[in-house]
Amino acid sequence: ITSHHITSHRVYQKMPSKLERPHTLPKSGAPCLVANLNSKVAVIVTHPWGPLGGNMQNNVVSATVLYFQQLGVTTLRMNFVGSQVSRGHYQVSQVEEAANYLVNGCHQSQSQSKTSNNNNHPPQPQPQ
Repeated sequence: ITSHHITSHRVYQKMPSKLERPHTLPKSGAPCLVANLNSKVAVIVTHPWGPLGGNMQNNVVSATVLYFQQLGVTTLRMNFVGSQVSRGHYQVSQVEEAANYLVNGCHQSQSQSKTSNNNNHPPQPQPQ
């Protein structure tokens, strides 16, 4: 897939897709958006260099996750936290953390709880 192929769809957006839910990676605290499509594979999309304005809302990042979501693939896009100017070791560990987060199914339990609490129905009283 080339960036021309992805960006030619003109599906840029600044907000998460309707399929994405906010998550936070537990160790690093990195914010991410996950579209859990229950696929056997997942795609982790990172952003361009932060000091030049790169973040997970970047148009190419947004177009990439939407492309894979349309194919039925689970996606995770994330913002890196920590040092912006480095050799990249901390960023690599955050990508590893994101991969483990998906492999261990952490995104599924958080997605289910977010979805069950965000279904536009008023909360039901809990028995006492």
